[in-house]
Amino acid sequence: MEEGKLSRRDFLKLSSATTGALFIPDSLKKTPENITWPVYSLEDAPDRISSLMETVPNSSIDSQGYLTLLDEQNSTLGRVPLARTLWNIERNRETDRLRLNQRTGIVLHWYADDENFDRTVRGYLEGFNSIRQAQSHEGKSYKTITSAHFLIGENPPTVGLTRFEDPVSILQTQVAKGGVPTLASHLQSLDYRAHQERKQYFVRSLYQLGYEGGFPGGVISLLQEFYDGPWVDANYRTLAIEITGRNFDDEATLPSEQKIANVVSTVWALMKAYNVQAVDLMGHNEIELSKPDPGKEFMAEIRLLIGIKALLEDDPQMKNLVFGPFIPQKGEQGREAARAYFKFVRDYLVSSTFGIPEHVFDWEARTKYWEIYDKLFREGPPMPIANRFRMPVEGGEIRNGNAFLRPEYHEGVDLNTGAEGVINADLGTPIVSVANGECIFSQEQSGLGLGKTIMIRHRLPEGAEVVSLYGHLDSMGINLGDQVKIGEQIGTMGNSGGQGDSHLHFAIAYGATWDTDLNIRPYVPRNVERTWVSRRFVNPLEFIEERSQTPKKRFSTQPQERRMPKEAE
Repeated sequence: MEEGKLSRRDFLKLSSATTGALFIPDSLKKTPENITWPVYSLEDAPDRISSLMETVPNSSIDSQGYLTLLDEQNSTLGRVPLARTLWNIERNRETDRLRLNQRTGIVLHWYADDENFDRTVRGYLEGFNSIRQAQSHEGKSYKTITSAHFLIGENPPTVGLTRFEDPVSILQTQVAKGGVPTLASHLQSLDYRAHQERKQYFVRSLYQLGYEGGFPGGVISLLQEFYDGPWVDANYRTLAIEITGRNFDDEATLPSEQKIANVVSTVWALMKAYNVQAVDLMGHNEIELSKPDPGKEFMAEIRLLIGIKALLEDDPQMKNLVFGPFIPQKGEQGREAARAYFKFVRDYLVSSTFGIPEHVFDWEARTKYWEIYDKLFREGPPMPIANRFRMPVEGGEIRNGNAFLRPEYHEGVDLNTGAEGVINADLGTPIVSVANGECIFSQEQSGLGLGKTIMIRHRLPEGAEVVSLYGHLDSMGINLGDQVKIGEQIGTMGNSGGQGDSHLHFAIAYGATWDTDLNIRPYVPRNVERTWVSRRFVNPLEFIEERSQTPKKRFSTQPQERRMPKEAE
């Protein structure tokens, strides 16, 4: 499958990426009175999230459209520095105001500066004011300059006059007109042809998530309204935030906590001032598929933090703007709306990164998503942590079976324990869980499946999840929802699924692979390529060898030797 294109088959698979957020078509409705929201505090939050949220500056937009910093008592400290772009100076007429009487969104960009860039206010302004090529909705090229409403850097915010030799913290780059933000030049014309050709996979993902929620005709996000409504210049309907740096999803260039905190603060102030819903917070890449900024994982993290801030603060307006579109008609409305929003954040990341569950794995580990979600919404006993892994069977080895990526569609390994050359010699051999976890699949597959199959979800110490798969079993000893400990017997080796000789088909997948593939088809088809497998599964033997003693964050996905490593107990 070509990157950035979504086939009908892959589109239908996205239905598995969510159990259905409860989207309400009238997304601007007011929050019902006397609604009870989940209780969350920084004491409940993971250390990194708690530290980051404590760093978020207190800010608001004043009546003239300027971003002001506030103290803990919400008293004004002053306006952040202002350095107007040339675009704003030249286009600050009455007709250049944003259309705030219509649904408005916020778009995040990265500036794409490198280490040699002049990272002062002067350097960034010169970049904004330089000429760039753009394209109209009719396909005609034209020259323009860039603008944004704010520029965010990694320094603590300041107030007062602009000093052009200063580094960037939070910088306002446009003056409002009568308190109403004016047009910024930050988006090219929408690519309606790509949408008509079913290539705009962000829009399609949003529709799929809405369909799963029971509202297939409802608009979830402004992004859908842009592409399925009449032609629009999206610059008139969006506020632009540029963020210094580039490659926010790359571990080597991740934004600092202060930079992320500055983004959250500015987004929050704009949402509150102009009634922007959280579902209308968009990345540049979601609107223009040819753009990589500011990164899918980064956008998911900002959405997650906005949801956390909405629970931490006693602000009915902001709770409505964040959770309002997800409020169900009945039940525990506050809890279910918040649950649906937090689930939507991950589901949207899963669906829009189709084919690359390893990216979701990295994001889960960085944000501690599951720790946050479970604290708020999990019922029953806590998810056990998989501190260590072991092999699923004593003395197993690959003899005549398949190995990882040999053949290239093979996502696991075929393990034997009995005497070589004796059919079904290891039938009935005990199979154990490779780590602490929770059963998410336990049933017999028919047809081309793996026969009697068990899958167990494992929460790793760093916060991400993987799924272990055990196929061709003779018997299954656990059921859906059961929690298991490392080394606990879960079944016995068999030959179910039409196998001529007993063996264990064993695999380990990224957690999001369950959402994208395994929960609707618990096996890998034989027509997939090596890349398809390696983006969803890991080398199970190498993974266990690395995790048998000390947990590690990364692991190899290269083909392994055909002998099992010695088991570490």
